[in-house]
Amino acid sequence: MTPVFFPGLPAVCDAIVAHSDPAELAAAIVEPFRELIGGGEPGLVVLDEQGPRLLGRPSPALEELARRDEVRAACQGAEATTQLAGALVLPLRSPRKRLGALLIADVAHPPVELLEEVAALLALALEAVTNQRRALDAQAELALERDRLALLLEVGAAVTRHLELGPLLESIQASLAPRMECEWVSVTLPASADEGLIVHALRFAGQGLVREGERIPWEDAHNWDAVAQGEAILITDADDERLQGDFYERLRAEGLCNGVIVPLLAQGEVIGSLDVATRRCDAYSECDVHLLRAVAQQVAVAVKNALAYEEIQRLRDRLAEEKRALEADLGRGRGSQAILGQSSALEAARAAARQVAPTDASVLITGETGTGKELFARAIHEQSRRRDQPFVVVNCAAIPSGLLESELFGHERGAFTGANARRIGRFELAHGGTLFLDEIGEMVPAVQAKLLRVLEAREVRPVGGTQAIPVDVRILAATHQDLFTASQEGRFREDLFYRLAVIELEVPPLRERPGDAPLLARHFLSKLAAERGEAERRMSPAFVERLQSYAWPGNVRELQNAIERAVTVGGETLEVADLGRRLAEAPARAVAAGEELPDALAELERIHIQRILTRVGGDRKQAAALLEIDVSTLYRKLKRWEGE
Repeated sequence: MTPVFFPGLPAVCDAIVAHSDPAELAAAIVEPFRELIGGGEPGLVVLDEQGPRLLGRPSPALEELARRDEVRAACQGAEATTQLAGALVLPLRSPRKRLGALLIADVAHPPVELLEEVAALLALALEAVTNQRRALDAQAELALERDRLALLLEVGAAVTRHLELGPLLESIQASLAPRMECEWVSVTLPASADEGLIVHALRFAGQGLVREGERIPWEDAHNWDAVAQGEAILITDADDERLQGDFYERLRAEGLCNGVIVPLLAQGEVIGSLDVATRRCDAYSECDVHLLRAVAQQVAVAVKNALAYEEIQRLRDRLAEEKRALEADLGRGRGSQAILGQSSALEAARAAARQVAPTDASVLITGETGTGKELFARAIHEQSRRRDQPFVVVNCAAIPSGLLESELFGHERGAFTGANARRIGRFELAHGGTLFLDEIGEMVPAVQAKLLRVLEAREVRPVGGTQAIPVDVRILAATHQDLFTASQEGRFREDLFYRLAVIELEVPPLRERPGDAPLLARHFLSKLAAERGEAERRMSPAFVERLQSYAWPGNVRELQNAIERAVTVGGETLEVADLGRRLAEAPARAVAAGEELPDALAELERIHIQRILTRVGGDRKQAAALLEIDVSTLYRKLKRWEGE
């Protein structure tokens, strides 16, 4: 038998073998098929998840043929070739599955048997292509899962390595970079009720239009309601209506247009969001959202740990500051126990302190330098409900104005040059207790404004920090200036003055209570004797008179220094000359009417005689000898005191 040669058949076979994509195959067999059957138009229908689908760019006649029931039947199970008027429908099936149909349109007398053989070959090729594609898809999916697991391992390792958010985000960004574009990585956390959202640990090399610590007001945080419900958000358009407000305007100016916002869930609670963004607008897909959700699960744990670590650091800093404050407190004396004196003026001030102590009202303590304003502040604290909490002192005049804000409110690491570590402020240190602001009149206006805000909001924000910290502190302030006049003249904030001066307490100067000078002197003599391990010095009558007649412009502080000088240069009995030339030769002050000098002298004498009696074990003769008075005089004095 002479072999029959079919033109175009080799080309059809070559096309079937050469093309692994069904659409490319459909286009490649058109011309070879026309040569094979002498005209007509072939078409390829494949069966996929959506049903029969005609490939390529078919003619209207082929499209009409593809819509016929015979084609659907061929795809779904019919085994025989169907001949129609001017057309042919051949099922494409392998021994294992149905694959679709081969259509021939505009053909009069097609070689059916030959075309059935070609259809069988075409079915095998389609099955191979389908299997290959599924294998490649499975391989790609495995590679994706492998990369996903590798990324999660890297993130997990980063979580265990880093306790602080900044280094953690740097590590996560480095891990994400090979797998997706992520020019921007940050963690956003909600702040207090009126502050909105704060961008933390930002990693972004931009133009500087957006910085770490940026605040997003609640009115602009349109995404947060969805995030708070645990939803992830894919932003594919920079003009998304959810991105309104100044913060997002600056993001657009930086060129960012595609982003993913994923909730951070810790123990079932949304604590913030992980944010990733890039300048390429079609960079992210739902697959990236799925991956970032898995990353966010680990980041949430890290954020929770980091916040806990920061709280531990804050408490540790507070304990360290409290320790320093307590150590400094040991040598200062204790409040009301150290307020010595019997004058009516001093007693009136003590009574006022006792009256205001149980309240939380702010108190402005006024008085000249050296009158003991801090002692009154301590007395108020020790008689208040806050007595078991810290009493923290800040001398506003002793701290440079540029550092006072940091001293009061604290600062974060890197807030300014030299801020190598976070420092807790005095307000935080005094939480639950009392903060004493000495020499408040020396505070510069910029710090006055911030102090006023803290008093009104009852929260502080450390220098360089983004999160407000609630504080519960009672404020006591002191000044030697006339703050009311200063506030009227614009040298001190008037609103702050009225905040501080809810109660005003004036400490009288020593010149207005001269009878207290000998009592204070005896206290200082006893203290110096104990410190130096020496016998307590006596005061001559002239020495006592000089103490009472001197004006003491430096008040109690000057008196203390004068007594220390006298003990250093004097003998067992202190004389006027031991006070130094300035005090010894200063003119006597004018004695005011009604002054309590006699009573004070009598009390001083009584205390001195009782101490001598105690020293000699009650032997009155020996005591009289030491006092250099007659025994009968001593008996007379003792009898008079017993009668009182």
